[in-house]
Amino acid sequence: MMLFAHLGWLSVGIADTALLEGRLESAHGEERVEILASLTGRLKDEAPGKAVVYGEEALRLLQSAPDRALEVTVLNDLTWACQNTGDLETALEYGESAGRLAEQLNDDEGMAVALSYIGIVNWRLGEYGLARQFQVQSLGIRDELEDRAGVAKALAGLGLALKGIGDYGGALQYQAKALNIFEELGQKRSIGQLLNNIGLVHWHLGDLDAALDHFFRSQEIFEDLGDTQSVGQTLNNIGLIYFGLHDYRKALGFFLQDLQVSEELGDKKGVAQTLNNIGGAYLQLTDYDCALEYHRRALQIFEDLGDRRGTSGALNNIGLVFSSLGDDNRALDYYLADLQICEEAGDLRGIGESLNNIAEAYLRLGRFQEALEHATRAVDIATKIEAKVLVCNAHDALANTFAALGTYDKALENHRLFKAVSDELFNEERDRRVEEIAAKYDIVRKEKEIEILERDNAIRRLEIRKQRSMRDGLLVVSLLMVGIMMLLLNRYRLKERSNREIRAKNEELTEAYEELEVVARTDPLTKLSNRLDILDKLRSEAIRFERGKRNFALILCDIDDFKGFNDRYGHSCGDSILVAVSATMTAVLRRQDSVGRWGGEEFIVLLPETDLDGGRAVSEKIREAISLTRLSCDGQFFSVSMTFGVAGYDPEVGLERCIQMADEALYFGKRNGKNQVVMA
Repeated sequence: MMLFAHLGWLSVGIADTALLEGRLESAHGEERVEILASLTGRLKDEAPGKAVVYGEEALRLLQSAPDRALEVTVLNDLTWACQNTGDLETALEYGESAGRLAEQLNDDEGMAVALSYIGIVNWRLGEYGLARQFQVQSLGIRDELEDRAGVAKALAGLGLALKGIGDYGGALQYQAKALNIFEELGQKRSIGQLLNNIGLVHWHLGDLDAALDHFFRSQEIFEDLGDTQSVGQTLNNIGLIYFGLHDYRKALGFFLQDLQVSEELGDKKGVAQTLNNIGGAYLQLTDYDCALEYHRRALQIFEDLGDRRGTSGALNNIGLVFSSLGDDNRALDYYLADLQICEEAGDLRGIGESLNNIAEAYLRLGRFQEALEHATRAVDIATKIEAKVLVCNAHDALANTFAALGTYDKALENHRLFKAVSDELFNEERDRRVEEIAAKYDIVRKEKEIEILERDNAIRRLEIRKQRSMRDGLLVVSLLMVGIMMLLLNRYRLKERSNREIRAKNEELTEAYEELEVVARTDPLTKLSNRLDILDKLRSEAIRFERGKRNFALILCDIDDFKGFNDRYGHSCGDSILVAVSATMTAVLRRQDSVGRWGGEEFIVLLPETDLDGGRAVSEKIREAISLTRLSCDGQFFSVSMTFGVAGYDPEVGLERCIQMADEALYFGKRNGKNQVVMA
């Protein structure tokens, strides 16, 4: 799935332009040119369409009253304004004109800006290699000029270019340097935009907790600045986090909020990116008609804008919809078109995703050698750029391909690699950290509300004192005393009211912290132990073994063909299956046994004081109970089966190896008929 993040463009704040626009009505000659140029620079981010109108008039007037240095500035500002409107071809023309004129005038500052802006335009066109070259040249000039802010912008632009070609380590390195400079200079807007962009790199790497932390920090800054457009960008990006956590409805909510902001601001590229993400959410929710509609709308806008990166992503996602509908031949047309664009642009991540999707389509079509070729290339690229999610998916496709070819040793090897990366990416500890980060920022907001409440109450108290001091001192003593008593009573009531409100807020904070404790140990869907909790129980049992030498067994089990149920009946049905299976397993097990959700449709069972044969007997009992359980979704009745891998604890090899042995037994059972119990 090719999702689109919203990037923050590094720019200065916009001052009030009303005065300048008022002066423009009566301005002529040189004064009018200067006002037009100033308005172009001020509005190139906030109102880029208006900035283009002002800038182009300024250029026309400069032909009769030439000011070559000012012309360079106007051309650069027009470059930026046009790229903000999505007119990338015109932006490139203005940028190249600015660069040529700056070179003639030996205007190093103008040349550095032109190179940087041309680099951004090329980045948006998907020409990542060219984008990198221009940013490197801009950085060299900025460095010679000792322009700290300019150096930071060039470093940030270079980070974007490296992200485009899949060099995420290099991107983080340059963006961290840029962030340090902006923090030293105290440029809040640029800090917020760069935090957003760093979060996106972490998102591509699969580090969702780090990404979410950066997005929330970015959002706080933009909210303080009252920057609606940038707040909308972070809403989209927070949606990406929940998409990665498979909470597609929550992701959809964030995407729809961002779409409204982008449409109100007339941000065509932002609209297209968000339409694409909404389509992705509907695809995961198995609403294929809606998914196809949104992806096609996004594709049309991207093509109109000449945005090659956006076009390739939309093509890829339309292919995924057709794959989900079972039409892999039609899907391949879209995947191959996407691959061609990515290869022309040198977009390694895009190439890797396309190759992986093509491999899976060939596999389903029974074209195993072609699947093997594309899956192998996908693994190589994913490993090179260290994109964990892509590495995980590529090894899974390669394992399935080798299994289809009957090369089971290589299938098992790739399955182990898939499991290792999958466990790193999709685990309860990661989910817990994400929930903690989200809760932390929710708590910060509530603490801010309390701070505002206390400040308002302090203002009220000051107003009361002021009223008291202004009272007429000539009032009779009795009236004065009554007035004082009334004021004291009012003050007391205000104090009680504020104290009640503060206590209520503190109670909310306490409840939030208590909820975090519950979330940290429980799987939210099945209400079983989560991975963190069941691992603690396994480790405790291993320590107990050292003291009493009492055997225990562990079982890894997995619902057979679970993805097929999800694809056929939808994710809500898949969730119902997980809940039903969890309830059945809990009913079969003894009170002293423990079961936890290991990840996805996989479960792990701890059987204290049980040997290997006892573990097999319990597994068979669970297997039979699951097979006899009748399930229903949308009026359709069916049953599911499970495959089990059983291992006894062996202190000589340790707990982790015992879990791995159970996993290998489970994998063997999956490849040899499923619905069975295999002993390690």
